Amino acid sequence: MPGLRRGIVARSGLVDRVRTGEPVVVISAPAGYGKTTLLTQWAAADERPFAWLTITEGDNDLTVLVAYLIRALDGADPLPPETLAGFAAVGADGATVLLPRLGRALHEQPRPFVLVLDDAHLLSDPDSLNALGVLVSHLPEGSQLALATRQDPPLARARLRARRTLMEIRAEDLMLTPAEGAAALRDAGLELDTAAADSLVERTEGWPAGIYLAALAVRDLPDAEAAAARFAGDNRLVAEYLRDELIDGLPDELIEFLTRTSVLEYLDGAACDELLERSESWEVLEQLAHSNLFVVPLDSAGEQYRYHHLFGDLLRVELHRREPELERILHARASEIFSARDQPNIAIQHARLAGEVDRAVELVWRSAPAFLGTGRSSSVERWLTLFTREELARFPALAVVAAWCCISTRETRPIGDWIELARHGDPTLVLPGGTPLGSAVSLLEAVAAEQGLKHMADAAARAHEMDQDDSFYRPTAMYLEGSALLLLSRADEARARLETAANSALVVPGSASSALAQLALLATVTRSWDEAGALIARALRLVEEHHLGQLVPQVLVFAVAAYVRAHDGDSVGARHAALHARRLLSLLNQFAVWMAIEARVVLGRVELMLEDLEAARVMAQEARDLLHRLPDAGILPERIDKLFAAIDSGAQAASELRAAPLTTAELRVLAYLPTHLSFQAMAEDLFVSRNTVKTQAISIYRKLGVSSRADAVARALDLGLVEA
Repeated sequence: MPGLRRGIVARSGLVDRVRTGEPVVVISAPAGYGKTTLLTQWAAADERPFAWLTITEGDNDLTVLVAYLIRALDGADPLPPETLAGFAAVGADGATVLLPRLGRALHEQPRPFVLVLDDAHLLSDPDSLNALGVLVSHLPEGSQLALATRQDPPLARARLRARRTLMEIRAEDLMLTPAEGAAALRDAGLELDTAAADSLVERTEGWPAGIYLAALAVRDLPDAEAAAARFAGDNRLVAEYLRDELIDGLPDELIEFLTRTSVLEYLDGAACDELLERSESWEVLEQLAHSNLFVVPLDSAGEQYRYHHLFGDLLRVELHRREPELERILHARASEIFSARDQPNIAIQHARLAGEVDRAVELVWRSAPAFLGTGRSSSVERWLTLFTREELARFPALAVVAAWCCISTRETRPIGDWIELARHGDPTLVLPGGTPLGSAVSLLEAVAAEQGLKHMADAAARAHEMDQDDSFYRPTAMYLEGSALLLLSRADEARARLETAANSALVVPGSASSALAQLALLATVTRSWDEAGALIARALRLVEEHHLGQLVPQVLVFAVAAYVRAHDGDSVGARHAALHARRLLSLLNQFAVWMAIEARVVLGRVELMLEDLEAARVMAQEARDLLHRLPDAGILPERIDKLFAAIDSGAQAASELRAAPLTTAELRVLAYLPTHLSFQAMAEDLFVSRNTVKTQAISIYRKLGVSSRADAVARALDLGLVEA
């Protein structure tokens, strides 16, 4: 939360309105109307704790946004440790896992609070915008949500108004009155007679930033009143006036500092020193902060600042006018600064602005694996939008990253075009980091597995044979080859590959845990159940230590864990692991069909052990239905036939769940029912029609023996089909 600055006009009336107002307060006005100032004054006058989050472009990644919201709530009032632990899984699916947990975290706050989202207009990602709905619908009694924004947020404002839960503060409410405007001028060091002050306030239409900037521009001029009389509130005229009367009137050294550091979105002393190749930038920033106009403090400690948005725009225009040849040099330095700080979002942006396409490509390639591996695919997709279609075609590394984005997102997206684009490059071309292009393309072919298990094994073998021994991607290739060989009845070869991948936990923990699951499954074939238990325990430790539990490729870990627990007689543990595996399975769309089939076969065996024949039959039938998408399925058809035979020959006890078992598609819809999303919104998120979602919902109600969405959620909670 920014500190309360000195020399600002007290907005006591507005503070009282919002402090005692409705639960949701939207402060919507153009830049420079004092939205943040009002919020900081409110915080100073309110006894409740404030959880403050200033939104940035980076928050258009739901995983990032929720992480910072929880951090803000915990800073206002510490959350229970178990609640914080629930958010450690950074790869968790937002709509079905993170958003419900966010709602519960709001309710767990021990006392009423105020949650502030400043610069909320920067939110544009649909998943991140859905978080606003969760905040509104789960706000505890006595608490308030305040949104400061330049444009109206996508909330159901009519419904909120009808329920008397929405207060709206707009530009006309934030305009300074003549008395407030005169006080603002005096606080900024400009003394005018009443008529001149009133005239200036009127001509700026009470725009607080315009009044402050006008005061700063004219206060030191010989005839301040005459200069004030010439000051206009039109944005174009303000910019021209600032250049002629303010920028040109400052010392050259200060103008140089302002214009050159304007390339930075956020300012701190160290970054400015590195950018300008100088020292003591902190002193300049502190000096500027005392003016209340040039820079906006972003924390109470005065360690980070930003330029006022309009002033920053003006400075960048001025830099281009004065030193056009220096712009790219400064952006290049900024890219190096933030790359060294491990902030690729900013580093890539600056590399593009510097015109250094090769560097931007290298940053994307090096940063993408960590982001994609922890569920932050939205950030990587934004990086790719910085490049033209021609550049995506010219740089094979970008095509490879785009293909990995297709695999890492929940939505079903075509991957073949990107693989084909990458194939056009020279296979011996070495990508940033040392991986040959041919290896990267082969790995993608193995992941997609569109031509069956034999092709998957061969492609994975090519990938790790061509790659460097210490490559980040090599263990994944080993795991994929081992999995394919296992399903091709080549167990000895498979074991060697899987053991190599299992020993790569420090490099790629996700591939290591999946390889351990396959080795555990292999041990069950020879009835080495103690060995299987030890292997799956290692896999689960990796999943927990690296917060991988919500990543879809870990479905086999939980399926095999359920299988081993069921064999050991731990029916509760088996059911819990199987349910989690089915949740992950519902998110596994068009890729890795072999994995989707194998996981269903394992889960079918689990249901047999738990004496739920109908649930086992559902898993077996879903596995059989997927076989047509896998041209070369190895021993999977045989395993499915054996599963059906076991089901048909069994005369087992009734299922614990009396209702007909839910299909995977129905489980996917069920996960959305506890959210605020409509059927239409669910359909858009799942890439199906609204009628499909409605039909599946009705089937869910029937199978659970209920007649409404609320009752279905309650029944599902009782049965453990959704998380509380």
